Amino acid sequence: ANDPLFIIYHIQTTSALQGAQHLDKITSFLQEGGIPIDNSDDLSKEDILEIAAKTGSPSCAKETAHLNARRFNIFYFQLLCEIASSFVLLLRLKIYLRKVYNLSETRCLEYSPDGKERNFDKISSTTTMPYFNSKITEKIFTGKNTQRLEDADKDVLIFQYVEFRQLMRNELISGSRSGDLNGELDEDNSSALSTEL
Repeated sequence: ANDPLFIIYHIQTTSALQGAQHLDKITSFLQEGGIPIDNSDDLSKEDILEIAAKTGSPSCAKETAHLNARRFNIFYFQLLCEIASSFVLLLRLKIYLRKVYNLSETRCLEYSPDGKERNFDKISSTTTMPYFNSKITEKIFTGKNTQRLEDADKDVLIFQYVEFRQLMRNELISGSRSGDLNGELDEDNSSALSTEL
């Protein structure tokens, strides 16, 4: 009965550890390539690539000019974005499962695979099955010269990075709420223990 929660739990664990590490890796790479990306833990603000993505053709924006520099390894950026896409699919699946099974964020954060299932914890699903977006846009290589990427290819990479960053932002914010929730639970337990003593 708790299978969706079990899957979501492992998605959260994977994204919190490996996803966060991969986001740091991409951020460091972009900084080294001359793109001014904030490497702090604060993801609340949009970075320069997120802003450029809103133009529809981010590779042509002045903020992304460093992508065209010879020293920028666009093919390594492509590899990093392909790996990021695997996390994107996982986080999309989490959103999908929450929607299908009417699971609140609090319910997902409170779930523990070691906990016993309670009678009032039965999961109800929606009557209609919503669409799951499993599409990942790939590079398109419109030119004959495979030593360089066309602007459209670079746009695809930027969009992949942006979706990954935005999903990770939501995930890390909900993770921080989990820490706050656990802190509140610890305080409640401490208060209850003090009262009993």
